[in-house]
Amino acid sequence: MLFIDLDGFKAINDSLGHGVGDDLLQVCAERLRQDLRHTDMVARLGGDEFVIVAENLADASSAVAIANGVLQRLAQEIVVNGLPLRVSASIGIAFYPCDGGNADELLHSADAAMYAAKQSGRNTFREFEPQMNHTALKSLILQRDLHRALSDDELSVSFQPKFGVASQSVTGVEALVRWRHPELGDIPPLEFIPIAERSGLIISIGDWVLREVCRNIALWDAQGLPAISVAVNLSPIQFNVPDLVDRIDALIEEAGVDPCRLMFEITETTAMQNIENTSRTIEALQGRGYTVAVDDFGTGYSSLGYLQRFRFDQIKIDGSFMRDLDASGHRGNALLAAVVTLARALQIEVVAEGVETESQFQTLSELACDQMQGFLLSRPLPAGEVVAFLRAAADRVVVGQGSYAVSAG
Repeated sequence: MLFIDLDGFKAINDSLGHGVGDDLLQVCAERLRQDLRHTDMVARLGGDEFVIVAENLADASSAVAIANGVLQRLAQEIVVNGLPLRVSASIGIAFYPCDGGNADELLHSADAAMYAAKQSGRNTFREFEPQMNHTALKSLILQRDLHRALSDDELSVSFQPKFGVASQSVTGVEALVRWRHPELGDIPPLEFIPIAERSGLIISIGDWVLREVCRNIALWDAQGLPAISVAVNLSPIQFNVPDLVDRIDALIEEAGVDPCRLMFEITETTAMQNIENTSRTIEALQGRGYTVAVDDFGTGYSSLGYLQRFRFDQIKIDGSFMRDLDASGHRGNALLAAVVTLARALQIEVVAEGVETESQFQTLSELACDQMQGFLLSRPLPAGEVVAFLRAAADRVVVGQGSYAVSAG
């Protein structure tokens, strides 16, 4: 049994309407049926979840072949009402009778394996393993407790500084949400953010983060600290909310914060889900005075052509590029140099994430990369420590973005 959950469907359905969503599901269902045997069965469980039941397979590799075929077919662009759309899938595989003695048990095991695939980054598959039941149960507990976390002040925001490569001046900070569970301790964002997205809580959490960012900006300003910019991450669900820009404007106006103090980051994958909507939203945000960055560059579609299409203000190169600098030598350097050269031609700032070694820093200097961020320079700082950090760094803080940036000292 293969349990299939479409990645990115909810964002498309919420932003473009149920009509487009229904048409997209029909195309996905047709692609699921392709290349299967006449004895195999495909069924929709509900929402964006499907199941394939394949009997009398020769061995486990046959199920893996089916999963790979599904991933390849679903990854191809789908045009609905003239709109080019992309989805992927997370697939869980379970085998009878070792993973379940009846249909319910088999479905439960396949569902747990699917969740493991989501946790592994999506657009992949996983075969069921017994410990996955524990992971799925923990996910349900976290989803339940995440509702409480918002109201009981269990969430917090930390800020990780960004630095100029040439001057090592402070160029901004990135807001990062944290969750300290009263019984389980610190829950990693990579664990609870996907749960928040699946449950719909990500919208409320996003609003809370933005309010906290604005509250801290007001606090820093009241103490006469440099007017540093703050980057805020937008999840795919948030970015595709129809009234996103108006929603942000309302929160910012309520807090009395200048839009130029805020940068919003989206991932490559988010940007490519709906190209037209992405272009409109970026233009609307920039028109209001916000800046926009593409985050984790190099982990998604990695199409250099879309950088010109979307007019980002900043590219944040994923930390895997930094690790490749150490592992791949000249090849890693060449890839990074190509991105920096193109970005400079397009007048887009480049920030290297995950800088952890002196050799990485040296390479970034030689390539004239604009900015860097990582544990070599500073770990994320709890909100209570940022005031002291900004005060100590006041003479080397850069205020503003891009060509408008000036030293606060």
